[in-house]
Amino acid sequence: MPFRFYPLDAQSFAHLPALTNDQRTALGVHTLTADADVGFPCRVSLQDAKRGETLYLLNVTHQDVAGPYRASHGVFVRASAQQARVCDVDAVPDMIRRREALSVRGFDNNHMMTDASLTTGQDIEAAIAQLFAVPQCRYLHVHNAARGCYLAGIKRA
Repeated sequence: MPFRFYPLDAQSFAHLPALTNDQRTALGVHTLTADADVGFPCRVSLQDAKRGETLYLLNVTHQDVAGPYRASHGVFVRASAQQARVCDVDAVPDMIRRREALSVRGFDNNHMMTDASLTTGQDIEAAIAQLFAVPQCRYLHVHNAARGCYLAGIKRA
């Protein structure tokens, strides 16, 4: 089943660099510096921030729907993030591939969960195929399994 990963929209965060740290803090946005090359996954660029990069940690509603699965969580966005282009068909971003524990959740047209799977970044294609094998499943969300934070969306290609 062909699939494609999708990032969060950069425009939603474009105003953050122009704000002062106090203004960002007032909005609940934490400014921090990556202290490792892995562990700070940017949801706009679909890349891990590099050591020394400035990031924003903020709450984002990634499932903005009326219903029981409306969801938000803390996510990292690199201050210098460039919008990731829509990924190639069947391509898994390195940011996802290197994760050890992922939760992949499937949703139908009514944004109801159809099924979910625990997997690793190395084995994510099998989870994607399993979830998209459910005919009513229309899209997937990938989360860090341990912390629960949203990483990216996946749609049928």
